[in-house]
Amino acid sequence: MGALGATSYMFPLIKSTELAVGLLLLSNRLVPFALTLIAPVLVNIVAFHLVLSPTGAGAGIMLTVLTIGLAYTYRQAYAPLFTSQVSEEAAELRPAHA
Repeated sequence: MGALGATSYMFPLIKSTELAVGLLLLSNRLVPFALTLIAPVLVNIVAFHLVLSPTGAGAGIMLTVLTIGLAYTYRQAYAPLFTSQVSEEAAELRPAHA
């Protein structure tokens, strides 16, 4: 924790990301984007508690379960990420190879 604090930017970055995600979720705007932003933070919270401080793991696991449930609700927004075929619309956006 001391090393992260010494960087002087990490904690403000994490807290501002958490605040932005919270506001997006509470306002019900850009929910899939908000869940994508918060995923790395949740992974680190759970990993930290499972590896270094197991007594606090419950809250991180609960937040992860809630996030996965919300992501499942918005699963249609994530569906294009898991397709093996490129749609014609996406293929048109792809830059031409030189």
